[in-house]
Amino acid sequence: MSDIKAVFTKTILLGAVILAGLLAATGCTKKGKDITVEVAGQKLTLPYKETLRVRIASEPPALDWHKGTDTTSAEIVTNMQDGLAGYDFSSGEPQVVPELASKWESKDNKTWVITLRTDAKWSDGQSLIPQHVVDGWKRLLTPTTAAEYAYFLFPVKNAQGFNQGKIKDFNEIGVKVTGPDQITVELERPMAFFPMLLTHHSTYPIRMDVVAKHGDKWTEPANIVTVGPFNMKVWEHDKQIVLERNEGYYGKKPPLKYVVALMIQEVSTAINLFEAGKLDFVDEVPAQQIR
Repeated sequence: MSDIKAVFTKTILLGAVILAGLLAATGCTKKGKDITVEVAGQKLTLPYKETLRVRIASEPPALDWHKGTDTTSAEIVTNMQDGLAGYDFSSGEPQVVPELASKWESKDNKTWVITLRTDAKWSDGQSLIPQHVVDGWKRLLTPTTAAEYAYFLFPVKNAQGFNQGKIKDFNEIGVKVTGPDQITVELERPMAFFPMLLTHHSTYPIRMDVVAKHGDKWTEPANIVTVGPFNMKVWEHDKQIVLERNEGYYGKKPPLKYVVALMIQEVSTAINLFEAGKLDFVDEVPAQQIR
């Protein structure tokens, strides 16, 4: 499956694929009553057979992919946003493959030319452009962002110095827009596995116009724009997140339309909900409850 990241698996999308595959293999369809989600007094009805209900352990601390460091946030983010590169496990050994990039080339493993896809669009309809990648890298490396994962880009020329405040001008950093769908990256030294670093969520492109307009609220459902298999429809803090299939996604679309990620801290509670038919997927079972 090509929708798996280097560090964090797209567990929600993977669960949807597994469930859909099992239903197809057994000749069954997902049966049950439609699901009603209540948000701020408003009721949202989701078709049962097109909805996957999963557990996440807590409220995601940060859906800002340049600042988040926890796996709960990453599970949501990596289902809403793609990077330049991803992982393909279909051939047995994991392979780094292009995602938002269409290809990358280097003759010396030090200077890399990355070409972007021309069919990738943000959830508000704007096309992905190279400047969005450069903006994302600049924000990640800017000292005031205080991004713990800034070191993923330290192999880029002068990136570490910029992050540490020793270099003030971002134009001295080894990343430049060199064409309408192209960026060129210069590294400090040759690195054959550089594309692997671009699978990590900290290196994702970003829309700085959205961040500038909404400030710390840019990740709220009404504000956030993403380029991935799902869009965020609902974020009811400390309770649930609802993701909706991105019908304009450039890649293979998820087999189910909705994912409801319920915030359930206790594993025993999740198992009780699963047994009661209120959860479709649990990712953890204590040994004493396996039977």
